[in-house]
Amino acid sequence: MISELIHKINAFEGISIALCEINLQKSHEKTPPIAEIQKIFAEFTPIALEQYKLRNKAESKLPSFCSNGCLFWQRSLEQATSETVAQWKSKFFPTQRLLSITGGFGVDEWAWNRSGTEVISCDIQADLNALVRFNQQKLDIQYNRYDCDALTLLNRNKTHSGALVYVDPDRRDGNNRLSGYWENFQPRIDQLIKEFGTNYTNWLIKMSPMTDFRVLRDVIPGAITFYSIFFQGEVKELLLHINTESKMNTKRLAVHLSNSGDAHFFDSNEINRFINVQSKDNPETSNGYIFEPHGGINNLNLNSLLIDIPQLKSLTPQHTLFESKIRLPQYWGRTKAILTKFDGSLNNIHKQLRNLGITAASVTARNTRGIKAETIKKKLGLEEGDKHTMFVTHSKNGFQAWLTLS
Repeated sequence: MISELIHKINAFEGISIALCEINLQKSHEKTPPIAEIQKIFAEFTPIALEQYKLRNKAESKLPSFCSNGCLFWQRSLEQATSETVAQWKSKFFPTQRLLSITGGFGVDEWAWNRSGTEVISCDIQADLNALVRFNQQKLDIQYNRYDCDALTLLNRNKTHSGALVYVDPDRRDGNNRLSGYWENFQPRIDQLIKEFGTNYTNWLIKMSPMTDFRVLRDVIPGAITFYSIFFQGEVKELLLHINTESKMNTKRLAVHLSNSGDAHFFDSNEINRFINVQSKDNPETSNGYIFEPHGGINNLNLNSLLIDIPQLKSLTPQHTLFESKIRLPQYWGRTKAILTKFDGSLNNIHKQLRNLGITAASVTARNTRGIKAETIKKKLGLEEGDKHTMFVTHSKNGFQAWLTLS
């Protein structure tokens, strides 16, 4: 239903102006009764209801789109890049021309276009393209969005060999959402690079953060730099920057993005710099700290580099939790000051917590042999709390735990 209505919207008609005004409102403003919405929007009521439903998420993820009265579609909004991440990409991967061969909602295209890049784009969904063109008018930007597939666009633009080819292979056969299995994503990036790698040598691929980067390395030629993008508490995407002309080479970088768009990078060079400079000037404390690297570091197996820091002791075989004598940089992950350590059965730890008067804490479980944090929290007799955090792992005596300040 919404798909059919999208083709009818026109930026200069009254009904479309009314639809856009929904997203110009603040998300906390009350949604009108359904009868009132139907009276105003008639056949466009489904689109109006969609805007009321999505405006809170859209306001957080795409504030510029909201403030300009753009319209949203749930399935495209969920898969869209957040503005902050898109703007960082456009600055970090500058190019005169971008071939966006799986256009989607067009947030990345918007960011590159605003930076002065010529954008040539396509998507196989005509209804989504109609929505993107509508939003282009609201955003006062203009670039070509074609109704075609990736192969068609690449064949049309072979004279633009210096372009950056941007691919978000998120089209799945039969709508299967098998996250991590890159072979099920469409278009197949290995086949694209095999066919067009001599025509276009500069590629940027956006993948699900659940994708195993080692498998991708095995099937794609040339030099690849993997970027794991961590933003607002989660890994947003796995980026592959590929040069098909270069010899086989692999680099890995974890990127911590702040809300302002500032980026901090984590790799072996960052570890060496920290060991040589900061760790020597970082005073040790008596109780120490618990350190948990952020997901972007873990996602590329860069957390294994942390064991080279003398003041750190890995608490799990996967190196996802550490005990530290010094405080680590905030953009590496969570660092919590240790108040007390425990070792023994959960019942024994429960008694010790009671003796200390601790009845509330959040629980983080790592390497606990399948026992989930919620189960451990119940066994420890804890309510959820924001003052303390309990980190728990398995040990030869049952469990090892650390009570920390949140």
